[in-house]
Amino acid sequence: MTYDFSNSSKQIPNPLKVENIFFGLCSTLYIAAGLALLLVTRAHLAEAGRSAKFLAIIVALALLVLGGGYLARALTQLRFFFGRGRPTSLSSDIPQDQQGTSAAAKQISDTLLHQALPLTEPSGPVQGLLYTLVPNLIYAPATLQRLASVQFRNLLNMKIIFVSMLLVLLFGSIGGGNAGDKIVGWIGLVYLIYALKILLWRSSSVTIGEGHDVLSIGKLVLLAGFSIVGPALLAVFGDALPGLGGLSPFPHVFIVMIFGIVAFGLFFLALIRQVRSAPNTTVACATETWSINCHPSQVMTEFDRVMQQAWVDQMPNRRYIRHEPAIDLNEKTGSFQADLLEETQPTPAERDAPTLGSALAEPRHVFILSLDALALTAHAIAAVCWFMLGLRMQDALSFANLHGWLFYALAFSAIGHYALGAAHALWNRFDFKSRLYWMEMRGQYVSANMNYGNLLNDSIRTNSSVVQIESMTFRLWVADIASVAFGKDANRSIVGMLAVPQAAEHLTAQLRKFAESQSIILAPSAAADMERHAQLARLNQPAESASAAQRIGVAMSAANDAGLCPRCAAPVEPKDVFCGACGMPLRA
Repeated sequence: MTYDFSNSSKQIPNPLKVENIFFGLCSTLYIAAGLALLLVTRAHLAEAGRSAKFLAIIVALALLVLGGGYLARALTQLRFFFGRGRPTSLSSDIPQDQQGTSAAAKQISDTLLHQALPLTEPSGPVQGLLYTLVPNLIYAPATLQRLASVQFRNLLNMKIIFVSMLLVLLFGSIGGGNAGDKIVGWIGLVYLIYALKILLWRSSSVTIGEGHDVLSIGKLVLLAGFSIVGPALLAVFGDALPGLGGLSPFPHVFIVMIFGIVAFGLFFLALIRQVRSAPNTTVACATETWSINCHPSQVMTEFDRVMQQAWVDQMPNRRYIRHEPAIDLNEKTGSFQADLLEETQPTPAERDAPTLGSALAEPRHVFILSLDALALTAHAIAAVCWFMLGLRMQDALSFANLHGWLFYALAFSAIGHYALGAAHALWNRFDFKSRLYWMEMRGQYVSANMNYGNLLNDSIRTNSSVVQIESMTFRLWVADIASVAFGKDANRSIVGMLAVPQAAEHLTAQLRKFAESQSIILAPSAAADMERHAQLARLNQPAESASAAQRIGVAMSAANDAGLCPRCAAPVEPKDVFCGACGMPLRA
């Protein structure tokens, strides 16, 4: 019941463990109902008609397919891998040997710069009401906001059509005789289909949080007007409408709507429990002014080395922005700018998997658990209804005797399917923690050539092109971030930031020390270079000695001609061998 994060030996509890229990129970219900129906049908094969026999077998096989599907879901989620490459990055990754950025990366850097998460302003009357009831929803991730908006609309939709049905019953007795009842029956059937459509169609979009059924003032007015005067208008065409026979949408439509309202309400409450208060959005920023004599790209290379030493589980950082400094050594002066943005490998923030006991005690999970319990109840009712439908098919093929079981079987299957899908969207929540680094360098440079060595005396001289940086602005932002994703392959959103000033100051000092310690003089340092230099020095020694002796002889001869000591300039005689003042030899 675990999933693996990366290739390390860490084991992290499976957050879908509780959901697997409900999938297994729903699977057991449908498989048991399907097998029981097959056994009963087999015992009555000789008594039932051919058509009824095949219909009952089809229903039984459909129950087995439903049960098998839920069983497959449970087995699939028993253990799954959450390894390298997951979760998704906050932006498009920049390969190690390339440069670039993206709009999403620019938004991340703006978030660090302004120390504030981007907020989406609610639009429309429905969202205005929703954000008034739940003010902290504005701080929730985008996926959760979309889910809450859609489910709030669904809840209002179901309540509105429920009230509309009550108005139809109140004002629907129009036309006298059976015509009015027939029209009301058709209207109820339409409402029932519409309610099932909301449950079935919306269940497919639960995890993505998208919807197009937007409530409007015009729609509400039309719905209210039709509920009151619609039956009277349709009474004109009452004779042309076919009769429903024994098919009556009442009270089925009310039961379906009540359960639908409960399902939507539980999901909406479960969503709201995922919303937290205003998050912390602090970021540590170290700003310094540097004057260095090295290429700024060396600082970025040293940053890469430091980051590699701190890789989480030996996984490289996610690189979102990288711009190398562009310096032209052929130009005497110019400006440059460089920046990079990296995120360490995100790791799960939670270490304990929810259990039945902890879910009941945890406010964030109790309504999700209630939603799963509602799904189990709905599927249990649906399994009984499908079983009874298969039994009644063997007694008679009259639609009037079967429509009740069929409606309830379809309705509760839809409610159970919706509730399981809605709960899965919230059980499938993953919280992560990671660290963001954003480094920026901007300044002016001066390029020059530097010669080192005595032109007359040194046997080795060097020449190098140097870059001098004066008053460069260095900035480093560091923040621990909390992010969330609803699905292991879903988009991840930042939900909180916490400043790490110690890390920013330590890394800044380390990079500054590296930049200031770089040498600008080119000199041979390899062992082979030093050995060859020694050999050349030995070969040059005789020539250097002869040259030195020749220079000394010339100096002595000139001094003797002038009558002065070449060292101390004391008067000497031409016949003197040594200087009487300093003792220097006067003859070579």
